[in-house]
Amino acid sequence: MEATKQQCPKCAKLFILDEEAFSKHVASCTRPKTELQNFRPDDLRKLIADFRSDVKRSVDDKLADELEDQLLNTDTPHLKAETKQRLARWCKTGGIYSDGMEVAWKISRLLFGKIIERVD
Repeated sequence: MEATKQQCPKCAKLFILDEEAFSKHVASCTRPKTELQNFRPDDLRKLIADFRSDVKRSVDDKLADELEDQLLNTDTPHLKAETKQRLARWCKTGGIYSDGMEVAWKISRLLFGKIIERVD
């Protein structure tokens, strides 16, 4: 069997598996996909601005850039799995990043109705 790249409809993870192995994963997958909710763009813009002002290093702006590009600067808002994971990491951090973490919680609640986990 030939391996193809497919996304699990339950957990949204990408796999490169043959059809039989992928079907086994889907059948046994227990993690529901966390869906992007409808949100008010102005609310997200404000939270992104808050996040930018709270982060300490310019490299940490990457999450804000990705959120703007994928959700605000497009006619078809979507969130890539990598960006969702980056947001999840910001939701579960600490130390010098704790200020950004609190804003990440607010962004997560706005977009998903909850604070997402690293495995959502």
